[in-house]
Amino acid sequence: MDKIITEQELQDHIALKVFDNDESALTDILKFYAPAIEKIISCKYRGFLKSEDVEEIVCDAIRKFWDARKNYDDKRGTIRALLYKIADNTAKDVLRLGWQKTSRLERSVDKEYLEQNLRCDAHLNQIEEDEENSHSEKYENRLKAVKEVLEELPHIQRKILMEDAMAGDEVESAELGKRLGGIPAVTIRVYRSRAKEAFRKGMKKRGFEV
Repeated sequence: MDKIITEQELQDHIALKVFDNDESALTDILKFYAPAIEKIISCKYRGFLKSEDVEEIVCDAIRKFWDARKNYDDKRGTIRALLYKIADNTAKDVLRLGWQKTSRLERSVDKEYLEQNLRCDAHLNQIEEDEENSHSEKYENRLKAVKEVLEELPHIQRKILMEDAMAGDEVESAELGKRLGGIPAVTIRVYRSRAKEAFRKGMKKRGFEV
């Protein structure tokens, strides 16, 4: 495997081992896929996850994939894409619930799950390229501003914005209220509105439009 091979050849090589239940596939996955996935997860959740958390998340994703290998169909997508998706979902669980609850949750990586999540490979190279570009000075300055503004918010407002960010949309207020300790939905809506306004003002003060 030291010779130069194409991405497709690498995928075929590792997939064949997976189908043969050859555990040496895990070594290849750790060598060829894990570093890139760790880098993407680290960049995406910078400031929220420690490096050791990211390593554990990616290892957990590999374990989940291996446990469900009998359901893998390489015609639906690549191993790399699936591992990234599982790792991303695990990262969201860790940030939303914490490690202890995430371990109890143990997302089931069944056939339906694989079929739903194997379609992201077409965008994975673009994700990697975007993450590489994210090291620009402008990005770093914006990220610094986001962290500063979030730190200025009251804890509950900061928590609401982070929950929404992890979900990729506003979490339903009643559901979020229960998750945060039984806070009424109307109170969540008020806190969210205040948090958004304070966040916009804080970012604008630092020269960024939201």
